[in-house]
Amino acid sequence: MIGALRIILRAVVTTDVVVIGAGFGGLAAAIAAAEFGLRTVVLERTATVGGSTSHSYGGVWVANSGAVRGLKQRDSRAAALRYMEYVGGGQTDPERVSAYIDNAPRALAFYQHAGIRLAPTPSLPDHFYGIADGAMPDGRHFDVAPFPGRELRSWRESLETPAGDGWRAPLGRPLSDDLRARARTRDEICQGAGLVAYALRSALDRNVEILLKVGMERLLMRKGRVVGVRTADGREFSAKRGVVIASGGFESDTALSAMAENLPLTRSVHAPTIAGDGFRMAADVGASFRIIHNNLAVLLAYDEPALPPGRNVRVIANKELVAPHGIIVNLAGERFGNEGSFQQLAGALRAFDGATRQPRNLPCRLVFDRQFVERNGFGLGGPGTVPDWVVRADSLDELAVAAGIDATNLAATVARFNGFAAAGVDRDFARGESGWKLAQLTGVGPNPGLGTLEKPPFFAVPLTPTAMGASGLAADRSARVLDWWDVPIPGLYAVGNAAAHDEYGVGYQAGQSLGSAMTFAFLAVEALAA
Repeated sequence: MIGALRIILRAVVTTDVVVIGAGFGGLAAAIAAAEFGLRTVVLERTATVGGSTSHSYGGVWVANSGAVRGLKQRDSRAAALRYMEYVGGGQTDPERVSAYIDNAPRALAFYQHAGIRLAPTPSLPDHFYGIADGAMPDGRHFDVAPFPGRELRSWRESLETPAGDGWRAPLGRPLSDDLRARARTRDEICQGAGLVAYALRSALDRNVEILLKVGMERLLMRKGRVVGVRTADGREFSAKRGVVIASGGFESDTALSAMAENLPLTRSVHAPTIAGDGFRMAADVGASFRIIHNNLAVLLAYDEPALPPGRNVRVIANKELVAPHGIIVNLAGERFGNEGSFQQLAGALRAFDGATRQPRNLPCRLVFDRQFVERNGFGLGGPGTVPDWVVRADSLDELAVAAGIDATNLAATVARFNGFAAAGVDRDFARGESGWKLAQLTGVGPNPGLGTLEKPPFFAVPLTPTAMGASGLAADRSARVLDWWDVPIPGLYAVGNAAAHDEYGVGYQAGQSLGSAMTFAFLAVEALAA
């Protein structure tokens, strides 16, 4: 019996394409390969399908598409390239930028035809509309329709979904009690989990083989070409056309994150398995790693005890961070950026004090008052709720002592900010209403992004940074992984967060991560099929 088991584990499975990772990028590559008539196997390390995609908003950013031209705005390739130049901040590869802009509409049409119901979200402008040349007021962002979970049949239990019910509603739609009840009854799946659900169904319909709980050991090389993978249990999967690495980023690996991001106290918002497995395997066969310096996709987060261990880091980018009646301060009690835009805080989070030899603004605190709580609440609860573990006090001086903040400076900072809120103008950091409509601005004064901190009790929450990785494997416009001489490694491709995002560089525009995954998955399969 033992001998037979060994034979099974060491058996060689021969296929055309091996995809490592069952997030959206990996499933998109598998769908395209199947459409090209290639036998495909997807190997996933965890027991579920979806990876980081399932925990995202699930938006896909596509410029100059036919859908946009049907709306009120007039998009163009030139406008999209100008916008990408702004977003990229000098850290882009022109070849990858043009590959993304020119081929995303083709990829979008392909996957829509394959059954993924992506449609434009016309009320959602580009992040930097009104700021950056080439930005558009609506229509470049695409979202999926609610997916009926029953259509996955036995695979429904293998779909990764976030905690809570926020993913039950389409992007930007409030989840009322009635909507929540209906969505649960119908098992409607939206946002990132919904995008994965559509891709999973499409892959299964095309007879793609998806194997879960399969860890990777190494890539197999023959005569300078990647020809397959060896798994942790001793099996070998031979790939006649190529291997696509779609195993996600490195955010949960402390050493890789420190190397790529240069951010102290960084925590990962991703699963512990997002730990750079693909990078290490590719490095063993000579792949190079490209660092995007000054990555602005840096969020602030806190430990949420109510969430499962390993997934209990919760970001505050679109709710608490931007809500009025709250500010971010360092331990010296000073504001250091525009709380209404996490990208404008990112640079300040990297500030280093040469005299103290310590980070200037980390760790930091979110400070808010009762008005903040009444309007927004804090954490997983609704308005009026604050978890018991949050530090609170009846005065700012008492709060400062309890939270480890300089009391004198905090009082002065709050007094100055209250003056800004009354006037409707933040004279220090220009905090105000953003064009990014996912931000929930609930203020009622002259500036809905501002609000005084004056009604006790006062609250403080410790925050640490969490980065959405931009660095990764160096890849060309066809997603071919490059060695240290910028020469493609035959048979090896990288898509999604496994590849360096030098198509959009330092910036963050919602939907570009998944838009890139979709586009380069499509291009990778075109290349390996040829």
